[in-house]
Amino acid sequence: MKKEIIFIDFENVQNINFKPNRNIESHIILFVGLKQTHINTDVLAKLTKGATFRVVKVNSTRKNALDFYLAIELGRYHEREDIKTKFKVVSNDRDFSSCIDYISQDGRDVEIISSNIPKSNSEMQKDSEKNSETASLLMSNRHVNSARGDRFINHLENSNSTRATKLNGLRNQIGAYFRGEQIQPNDIDYIIRHLQKSDYISIDDNGNVIYKDPNWSW
Repeated sequence: MKKEIIFIDFENVQNINFKPNRNIESHIILFVGLKQTHINTDVLAKLTKGATFRVVKVNSTRKNALDFYLAIELGRYHEREDIKTKFKVVSNDRDFSSCIDYISQDGRDVEIISSNIPKSNSEMQKDSEKNSETASLLMSNRHVNSARGDRFINHLENSNSTRATKLNGLRNQIGAYFRGEQIQPNDIDYIIRHLQKSDYISIDDNGNVIYKDPNWSW
């Protein structure tokens, strides 16, 4: 069954029309500002129907506090959820776009859902140019890291190198192998996900790496 996690910025989006899909396992996280003391019962009824649901109460009135809470939770879930799990961010805050672009580099399907905020023609032109540049960069990074993933598999298949059995060990091993290519942590995570999507490895809840290569044994 497909899975999705929905992050809702309730500070600036209160008109929520969630429709459950019986073919999708939905999990909703509602971020509520410190000054928001009441949640409409109709909204709660919609959100809790057909989905697991939890509220994150922001304990600060500082500017953008809720945004930081949501961004941190987004990163936490990105680290532990299967790459096939879709993320949805419900917010009118455009600043989340850079955060979403960043985790999308790892192959995560992330959608931002917002009200139709009118933009000037110059803003629309800037957004179009930025989106085009970002899309080209992300596509280039994905191709590069997918190729690196294939190279790393080939390296393990054709050498007597010890295979890491823990996730952190695998990260270190990949970083060492591509040391001369100025590889970044997010590149390493993408390569690991490429190994998973290629059905070469699986990773359990304890961070153990299980190789699915039938020609390799402990």
